[in-house]
This record gives sequence, structure tokens and C-alpha cells, in this order.
Amino acid sequence: MQLYPVGYINWGSSAGSFLGVERLENGRLVLNEDSAQPLGRGRLGVYALGPHGARGPLLEVQEGMTTFHQEAWYTDTVKAGRATWSSIYQWEDKPEVVAISYNEPVRDGRGTILGVIGVDFVLSQLSSWLQQLWTHQQGVALVVEPSGLIVASSNPELALVHAGGTRQRMRIDQLADPLSQAAARRFFVGQPGARGLRPHQAAIARSNGQGLSRVSLSGQTYHLEARPWGRAEGLNWLLITALSQDAALVRSQQQSTLALLLGLLALAGALLLNRQLIGWLLAPMELLRLRAAQALAAPDQPFTADLPAGAAVELAGMAAAFADLVWRLQHKDAAALQLLRAKLRTSLEASAVAH
Repeated sequence: MQLYPVGYINWGSSAGSFLGVERLENGRLVLNEDSAQPLGRGRLGVYALGPHGARGPLLEVQEGMTTFHQEAWYTDTVKAGRATWSSIYQWEDKPEVVAISYNEPVRDGRGTILGVIGVDFVLSQLSSWLQQLWTHQQGVALVVEPSGLIVASSNPELALVHAGGTRQRMRIDQLADPLSQAAARRFFVGQPGARGLRPHQAAIARSNGQGLSRVSLSGQTYHLEARPWGRAEGLNWLLITALSQDAALVRSQQQSTLALLLGLLALAGALLLNRQLIGWLLAPMELLRLRAAQALAAPDQPFTADLPAGAAVELAGMAAAFADLVWRLQHKDAAALQLLRAKLRTSLEASAVAH
């Protein structure tokens, strides 16, 4: 968490316990834990963290947590049985937070899932970036799922609405914004109020080609464009933009579009970091497991637990301790075998003398 700008790293065991490190808006890190000790299951303890990761004082306790994992970051990963992006979900302890996470199951030597480790990306950050890039521009920028559900918006108020005391995600055809409604009619197929929409692939392709897609609202003409976004990172989202075609604004909006694309490229890097971070967390431990298996297969060979460059100091220390343990066990076994051989030789010699 100190090395990489991610918002949350969490671990959930198959038994239902939970451990997570969260970055607050003020930049401080806190530890969230729901386990049998010290507070008991169903109670999430929030602890301060020292500069080196030491657990600090208890800051608060959140009651009524589920005793088994129901959030998408865990259930989607167990269902997939492999590293994968979760569906978009709301945090159990903070329902106002909507996130997506990249997760990987952790297994024992028999392939049984021990738990899931994941890295969260909070979607309000994406809306904030879009808002900053779209400042003073006439139009709207949306990141949308193929179902039409809003992922993020240059107007953050469009992404979530308050309903029944909770915050709910909106679908593009449910937005009151006229430009968003026009984009929904142009780029999606489905009846208003239906259970789901689907992308109009031909219209999306035309908007990126020579056939420009335009719409007039209140005497103003807007250029609508939709393009796939996030596929290189394993996501299937659409970036939809609606830009005013006022001649006096064309130049500034071209610059705004370029800034948007550059900003989203940076976001893609952040999402890719989420994926790579899981590998960086698990690769040293997997390498250690493989080296241990090789040592068991060839006990007469020296054991080395060299970790890849960039492995955390804690993991490197664990590897060194593990190597020392293996060395001592190997020498202990060798000494025991030598003693057994000596005893066997003595017994044979005594038997020969007796006969």
C-alpha cells in the first residue's frame, strides 16, 4: 500500500474471516479485520496502522457484518476459479462506496481454495478524473457497461442516485440528462424500463468511422461517439462522449478529448497495476512453494529460496528463514541417517561376532 497507489488490498479466507488494508481519503492507512479473535466474527474492527505496518489502537467497531463472504470480489472469484475482475459491487461496511476489484484464489497443495486475495479500485475516483478532464466543456463523458449501467461520469451525480435510503447505480436510459438519453437511444438497443440493454454495435462502429453521429438539443448540435474501452485490461466497457459542435468550441473540445484519452490511458495503467499487484503479492510465495517441492524431490541438493527482484522485504526475510529451516532439517536428517547407519553397522558386527 505504501509502494503503489491502490485504495484497498483485502484477504478473505474460505472460513469467512476477513483482513483488509484501506487507504482513507486523507491518505492514512487503516487495518480492517473481521475474525474470531480478538473481537469475534461479525464485528469489523478498524485499527490504526503504524508507518511500518504495526497494528495500532482500535478506532471503531462495525457491528452486523456477515459471517461469510457475499460480496462480488469473493464470490465471483471462487465461481471463476481463477484470477479475474469482479463485477461492480458496494462495500458491505460502506455501502456508499462502489468498487471493482481484481482478485485471485489462493489454493493449498491439493488445489483446495484457502481464500481470495484482491485489490480494489474505487469507481468514484474515475468519476472525479472525468470531471477534472471535462471542466468548462459543453457535453458529457460516460463510462458504461454493456448492460447500460453507468460506471463513471464527468458529472458524478449521474452515476449514483439516492433511493430508499441507499445509493443505487443508474442505467444510461434512466438518466434525466438529455444528452445521456440521446446517447442511450443511439448506442443501445432495448425498451426503456426493460431489464437490460445491449450495445448497438453497428451504431458504435459508425460513430468511430466516417459516418459522424450527431444530435441537436435546444438549438445546439452535439457529436456523439462511443468506443470500446478497457479490453486490454480485461474489462468490457464503453467510453461515450457527447461534444458540442459549436465552431468556437471545436478546438478546445479537441484538446479536451485528447486530455480525456490521455487521462483514461493513465487510468488503464492504474487498472493494470491492480492486476499486476496480485501477481507481485503471490509470485514470491508460489516460487517458495516450488523451491520447497524441488528440495523434497532432491534432498541431497542445497536449497535456495531466491525471490524475484522487487519482492517485499518481509517475503525475502520469510524466504531466508525458510531456507535456514530447510538447511537445518536436511542436516538433522543427514545426522539421523548417519546415526542409524552406525547403529546398524554395530548390530551387524555384534551379530557376526556372536556367530
